[in-house]
Amino acid sequence: MYNKILVAIDKSEHSTKAIAHAKSIADKFSAEVILYHSYQVPADFTDQQIMYNLSSDYVVKLEVNLKQHYQKLLDTTKEEFASAGIKTSTLLESGKVGANIVNAAEKENVDLVIIGSRGLGTMGRMVMGSVSSYVLHHTKKPLLVIE
Repeated sequence: MYNKILVAIDKSEHSTKAIAHAKSIADKFSAEVILYHSYQVPADFTDQQIMYNLSSDYVVKLEVNLKQHYQKLLDTTKEEFASAGIKTSTLLESGKVGANIVNAAEKENVDLVIIGSRGLGTMGRMVMGSVSSYVLHHTKKPLLVIE
């Protein structure tokens, strides 16, 4: 039923639960897993850059640091899946998180998307986070939202 699963991860509690569900489902169906993370430099950072006269090098360094930080998260999680005998790859992108998840699911032609109901963002909605809500309303792929 499921051959390829995309799991959107961050360091939130809901993401940890989504990872556990992904392991269980992947193990049951011998599915391949794509561990996915999308990051975005905060929108107000450009304003702060202008206000505090920060160099463009600073913005580049910030993005490099974010990329390294999240790649490490993906690699560490990939090791957990590999030790369970689950074929796993990683995908890291920058940009609008919800749209990136939807696009990655289509591009990778996955059979299932697994996402936590709320992540680390501060702009989440009361019941469901803004990213999971976006994915729910825009993906054409089966979606499992973990509370």
